Amino acid sequence: AHRAALHSMIADRQPDLAVSFNLKRALDFYTLQSLFELFMNRMQSIVDGRRWHRIPGTDRPTAIGMFEHRDSNPHIHASIYAPPRYVEFLRSGAAQELWSSCHPRCGQLDLDPVRSAKRWAGYQIKKAHGPDALDNMMLYLPSVRRR
Repeated sequence: AHRAALHSMIADRQPDLAVSFNLKRALDFYTLQSLFELFMNRMQSIVDGRRWHRIPGTDRPTAIGMFEHRDSNPHIHASIYAPPRYVEFLRSGAAQELWSSCHPRCGQLDLDPVRSAKRWAGYQIKKAHGPDALDNMMLYLPSVRRR
């Protein structure tokens, strides 16, 4: 049941890009999650300037990532949902430079258009089995600035 819900959550929103964040060596989940958030925050700062956090959340990127292979070939498969200006940035060479600058262990950044949201969602959650499957999931949601 959790796999079907996860598949639906990824595919129903129609991701703009499929991104694989690769690492050169293993990192623990919490460090990797912090790097994922750092990448997304820095991307917004580059694209929208230093006051990016004031832009409404509906006009900012969100992402769902699944961490795979913690001990060998560690990487995140992520679905990125983003306005066109972010998709354009991600497709540029600057995205690879940004990912590499987040940590010395950050490796290749692979981006692909999503031709079939259902097929991509199935691939993204292929390792999500058992009760702890969600322990490998990362969500990036725009923070809401409270007054």
